Amino acid sequence: MHPSIHNEQRLSFRHQVDIPVELLLSNGTALKVNACNLSINGILVSCDEWASNQIESRGIHNHPFDHIRINIVAELHNQNKLFANSRIIIARRMSQDNYLIGLEFIDFQNDSDASLQTYINSLEKKDT
Repeated sequence: MHPSIHNEQRLSFRHQVDIPVELLLSNGTALKVNACNLSINGILVSCDEWASNQIESRGIHNHPFDHIRINIVAELHNQNKLFANSRIIIARRMSQDNYLIGLEFIDFQNDSDASLQTYINSLEKKDT
């Protein structure tokens, strides 16, 4: 059993992952980052200071970010990809050059919500 299920007030369990993610910003910039964890509702990515400044030039951890929308392309498994629109719900500066950004999925493209569910199911099987 996962202790975090009982200690956190989450809509869905987060699975630890290490998968490549491309963040597509509204200005056309594409940032390559890695996901730290993933749930059916969202994704947590890790990035450096340069990438965080591309997302919010005033400092992502110092200014409101609820207006920022980001398109996500993530590699799941068996060449399936996740295509989702998201919004930032949390941004934390962990060190001088390490940031964690939590993104909540708003909607999905190309029926990739089914691919996400299949991937989450495969992670749950590994956890048991």
